[in-house]
Amino acid sequence: MSEKKSLFRFDGVDAALTRVLLVVIGIGLVVLGLVLPAIGAFSRPFLGVSLPGNHVESGDPDVDVTEVFARFEAGAGLRLASLLPGLVVVAVGLCVVWCVYGLVADFAAPFVERSLTRLRLLGWVLLFGPLVYMVVEGFVTAALMRAAFDDDGLFYLGSGVAMVFVGIGLVVTLVAEAYARGVKLEGDVEGLI
Repeated sequence: MSEKKSLFRFDGVDAALTRVLLVVIGIGLVVLGLVLPAIGAFSRPFLGVSLPGNHVESGDPDVDVTEVFARFEAGAGLRLASLLPGLVVVAVGLCVVWCVYGLVADFAAPFVERSLTRLRLLGWVLLFGPLVYMVVEGFVTAALMRAAFDDDGLFYLGSGVAMVFVGIGLVVTLVAEAYARGVKLEGDVEGLI
């Protein structure tokens, strides 16, 4: 008796293509998040920083300043510091890619402890990674502002877009806890058979 092939299995070409796509995403993260910014930071004689317009007063009441861009000379330390937010994005992104790659590899037997560990790690990384990024970006932006505009700020809070990923991380963490019940149930069922 031959087993009927299911259309919903994820173990053929679709799984292989997903793995290749995840590897390409990982390489792209490193190139776009670290390599190209490092080349840009150290190949140009000046660094650039933009300041939101609400920090700048215009002499003309009809002119609304939305953003000011400044170029300034910077030492190696400030150039390296400008790469730190990208480094955080790459670290979080590679951890997410690694977790998803492992989950895809374990798709045939999903309710195993290894998949649960990866799912929990994915949730925690998505929960705290964006918060670390926002803190690092705030201090780096403040350092760049001090160098460019003689500003005395210690921390600048950028956009809250990263908070979306915190919400996603919270949902993934909750799903992982529900998934833990499935792993426990799978163990109980195996003990009965």
